[in-house]
Amino acid sequence: MRLNADLLRADPRLEQVRAALDKIQKIMALGGGQKTSIQALPLKPWDLMSRAEVVIKARGSEVDFPLSRHGQGMQSLAVLFLFQAYIDVLLKPTFQPETEALLALEEPEAHLHPQATRALATNLGEVKSQKIVSSHSPYFIQEIPFTQIRMFRCNGAHSKVLYVKRSFSAQVPNKPELLEFCANNSPKFDYHVATSTLSVNGKMGEKEYRKLLTIYPKQADVHAKLKQLYEESQTYLSDNELADLDTYAKRIRGEVLFARAWLLCEGQSEYMILRYFAELLEKPLDQVGVAVIDFQNNGSPGAFVGLARSFEIPWIMVCDNDSEGTKFIKQVEERGLKDDEIKALVHPLPQEGVDFEMFLFKNGFAEEYISILEEKARSSNEFATEWIIATETREKGKETRQIILKKDGQYEAKIVKKAQPDECIAQTDSIFQSLFTEIIVAQLQKDKVRHADALIRKLRTSSVNAERVPPFFAKIITDIVAGAAL
Repeated sequence: MRLNADLLRADPRLEQVRAALDKIQKIMALGGGQKTSIQALPLKPWDLMSRAEVVIKARGSEVDFPLSRHGQGMQSLAVLFLFQAYIDVLLKPTFQPETEALLALEEPEAHLHPQATRALATNLGEVKSQKIVSSHSPYFIQEIPFTQIRMFRCNGAHSKVLYVKRSFSAQVPNKPELLEFCANNSPKFDYHVATSTLSVNGKMGEKEYRKLLTIYPKQADVHAKLKQLYEESQTYLSDNELADLDTYAKRIRGEVLFARAWLLCEGQSEYMILRYFAELLEKPLDQVGVAVIDFQNNGSPGAFVGLARSFEIPWIMVCDNDSEGTKFIKQVEERGLKDDEIKALVHPLPQEGVDFEMFLFKNGFAEEYISILEEKARSSNEFATEWIIATETREKGKETRQIILKKDGQYEAKIVKKAQPDECIAQTDSIFQSLFTEIIVAQLQKDKVRHADALIRKLRTSSVNAERVPPFFAKIITDIVAGAAL
């Protein structure tokens, strides 16, 4: 009652209202000398709590708005933090000490802008309870570690739950040799006697696999189970690989997990060109749910293949046919794919020793690339009598090779070596064409992304069609689009 009186004294107008209401006593002849009073606070605590309102001031305003007058996004966030307050303040005093809270949220990102969505995902991790959250937001997913994600994928009339596995298991008979093997290779290998379950916590090596086979000689059924266990374990992703993938997911907002298929390529220039080729083929990749992933700067292709296999996402990889491409193919092979799977899904460029820029130059885009370099050189000095359109430095700077455009439109190759006379090679020389190609492509590779963008812009202004897409890329794009439709 003291708090109620303090509230009434705080505002003189309330006393005026009370005095006016007190006249009711005279009219109704209630008698008894009682006075009318205003109960500013409900007498029952529950009524007090139920009628209380949360008010929040908008940024830059001194006006208190009730939470019910704020947007859906603000209300969703309030529910989350009220739940946290409930856990901190009321859960333990109200229930048994071992009681735990379970928070279930459906699309909490609704009505939130991207920055708030990411902040929400981060704050959810600090809530001291088990959380089950459904989301269609790449901004939300990008903040969630891959090991905490469960993907629900339609499988006919049913749904399948997919996730990144950290351990793999198979039921095999108990044998003393198996128990000894597990003891010698603990904690990677473990055998649960009661359920006859062999578990491997990581990627099983080939030597380990062969050792397990020798424990069960001439037991084809057990060998089949061990083979399946070995192959499944090849999808295991190490902590370092998951860290690289998490970094990539943050950069591209986690949208690849919502794709129906993945097209893996090396870098950003391939990313740009492949998407443009798909447009020319009238197969826009976004419309069919295909994500193009440039893996070179975002983790190894093997890690992405392992992730794709964990979530059962169809994929195809294209790479250079050089030493780097060979290294990438080996990383994919280490995921336990069979030879026929490698042949169907991994596509190095068809010409040996060729990278992406060289392949495009030799397969229909030389004219556009040369024009791009010429325009840039001429723009630097339009009144010159000759222009250097491409330069390549070799032998640790001891040799410089140049392609020079003459005013009459002819080309000349020049080789400059330290302490030696310059060597000029005319356009009519037998070695000129191969030298010309090498130097031009070397110039293109100095800034692959800018030149890829310039090529696309030039092709757009020329109104080219699907006939300009090299058959090699046309088939890959057609195949991955078909995979997304499955």
